[in-house]
This record gives sequence, C-alpha cells and structure tokens, in this order.
Amino acid sequence: MTGPPQAQPPAPRPPDHEVWRTARPTRWRELGLHWHAYSWRGDGMELVIAEDSRRMPAVRGNDLPPFVVKEWLDKPDRLIRAVLWTPEGGAQWLGKEFRAVADEMRPAEQRAFVSDERRFGMAEYELACGNDVVWGFWLGERTFLTLAVVGTTSAGCFHVDA
Repeated sequence: MTGPPQAQPPAPRPPDHEVWRTARPTRWRELGLHWHAYSWRGDGMELVIAEDSRRMPAVRGNDLPPFVVKEWLDKPDRLIRAVLWTPEGGAQWLGKEFRAVADEMRPAEQRAFVSDERRFGMAEYELACGNDVVWGFWLGERTFLTLAVVGTTSAGCFHVDA
C-alpha cells in the first residue's frame, strides 16, 4: 500500500536581484505608458551645486536635468530625443546612447562594473514595471552625461499619433 503522493517542493525562486532575467511584467501596458527619452551633456559642476535654482521645478525653460525625474516631462519639447513605445525600445535607446559614449567615460570602470546584459536587461525590466530609468556618467573631469527614459500616458501628450 502506498501513501498519498508527496507534494513537490516549489522550484527555487531566483534572488530578487536576478528577477529581471525571467519575469515579464506588463504593468506598463496596464498603465498605458509610452516613454520620452532625454539626454543632457554638459558641465557636471552645474549639477553638483545644490543651491542651483535653475534645476528647480519653476524654471522649466532650461536644459539642465531636473531634481525630480518626472519633471523632465515639463521641459521644453525640443529636449525630447525620442518617443518610445515599448520597454524593449527604451532599453535599445539607452543601449545606443550608452555605446556612443562608452569610450569617453572617465573613469573607464563606469562602463564595465555592470555587464551589458545586466545593465540593459534591468533597464527593460524596470520600464516594463512602469518605472523610469535614469543613468548618469562622467565623461571627463567636468563633463557629465544624463540619460533618462521617462514614462507618460497618452492623456495630454502631444507626441502621440492619434
């Protein structure tokens, strides 16, 4: 006589920092998101001066990256580098921009401390979860690059083809 079947233990769950490899979130679809891509390259010292009032929300006409990520959407339209329709598209844009400046990064370790697979895989995962992705890199002693992919809905967005 055999006893009741033994339940199989659950499959081991990947560590949270590895979930991007297997999860396929669809939150971005539920939210109706698309993304605006932004980049800024300039004197990094302008960004490190905390009292710099030009980065405050009331000052929308300048090119400096805002303190709050979503405030990119309030910036002039001329700063939009691309309109992206999928998380994959956002990760591809980030990849293209990253590779274009990788040789300029100083210190060079910025480009290698995370593998490209992880860097772009996590970016795609975060976008699919409905999050924004912002990266920053030093390109020399004073030059800084900011790359931002910021989610928005079609409501009130004039960049969406009807």
